[in-house]
Amino acid sequence: MLDLIFILRWNLALGIPDYFFVVIEECVSRIITKMRWLPMFVLSTRLCPLGIEGSFFALLMCIDSLGSLSSKWGGGMVLHVLHVTRTDFTNLWLVILIENLLRFSVLALIFLIPKTSQSEVVIPSDLLSKKSTSIDDEDEKLERLPLNAE
Repeated sequence: MLDLIFILRWNLALGIPDYFFVVIEECVSRIITKMRWLPMFVLSTRLCPLGIEGSFFALLMCIDSLGSLSSKWGGGMVLHVLHVTRTDFTNLWLVILIENLLRFSVLALIFLIPKTSQSEVVIPSDLLSKKSTSIDDEDEKLERLPLNAE
């Protein structure tokens, strides 16, 4: 909601100058961006099968990039629909309000997170350790080379 406070100039009503508010808002948003990944990393370490941690991390990064790209396209469409241009900012406050409401709408999906404590096992260990025999046979046929072979 800090963007909405800045757009509506409520920061000046609170006695906070623009330059100070922008610096504080940028610091807060960067900290929140970093902190939003912490629960995802913790949950992914609990759900990730052994041996594919790198692929799982790449999948998470891909999903994040796809979400970021779609949010930028969606934001551009909302700006276009509400006729916010470089010279006309009359509906910008409405766009910022929609953005903040959509951020909170994600909380409706919180029921999808497993309800377990940190000490409980989310995925049974026998499911994580099972390997197909055909994969094991193929791995044994591979020739391993040193990384710095010249």
